[in-house]
Amino acid sequence: MPRQNQLVLQLLALCVCLVVLTIAVSCGGGGGTNPALPQSPAVDDSLINASFDTNTLVLTIQGAAGAVEVGASVFVRDGDNNTAWALADTLGAFSITNFPVGFITTPGTSLAVTQSSPGHSEGPASNVVIVGV
Repeated sequence: MPRQNQLVLQLLALCVCLVVLTIAVSCGGGGGTNPALPQSPAVDDSLINASFDTNTLVLTIQGAAGAVEVGASVFVRDGDNNTAWALADTLGAFSITNFPVGFITTPGTSLAVTQSSPGHSEGPASNVVIVGV
């Protein structure tokens, strides 16, 4: 049941992102920030951990409570612009463990983390470095 809840939340986040994107394009956006929407703040990268388990070969990116705004869509991009995302919970925390094929997981790699909170355009990127564990 918790897996189903996570999928429902991710689907909801995708819908929110599509609505924000539709608004941005209809207001003349399509690149950069949309002047019609206020920009989301930067994430608090001091509360975000990206770790790659060298035994299980699993990358996990977690944001503690307050890392992002409540209900924000959180985007993580590698140097090749591969993107993974999650929806922040009611405390502004999130966890990402599913990544697209080709996503760079090498320890020492810098990832760009952004958020798009409801009613706001995507905020500026903060860098988080993958740590091997």
